[in-house]
Amino acid sequence: MINFGRRQFKFGSIPSLLTSPLKSTDPLLYSLITSEQKRIKSGPDINLGINLIASENYPSFSVLQTMGSCLQSKYSEGYPGQRYYKGTEWVD
Repeated sequence: MINFGRRQFKFGSIPSLLTSPLKSTDPLLYSLITSEQKRIKSGPDINLGINLIASENYPSFSVLQTMGSCLQSKYSEGYPGQRYYKGTEWVD
């Protein structure tokens, strides 16, 4: 058994955990994200006006897609063309 957060998995189930959608692997987190998306889409609270908190920027759909892509976990220390790790030709 492998502990993964608050859950335990058999070793053979890890690949399915990595390829399954969030809705099935963690329904609670999925519902929290969905609730926040609905709040954002509903617009600013009429009593509060526009939201000027820098950390509350709402990224575009294309930015969200990029952050959820395989490039998100790519580590690229060094300079373009002179990286310390392989596999960064598309990042540069």
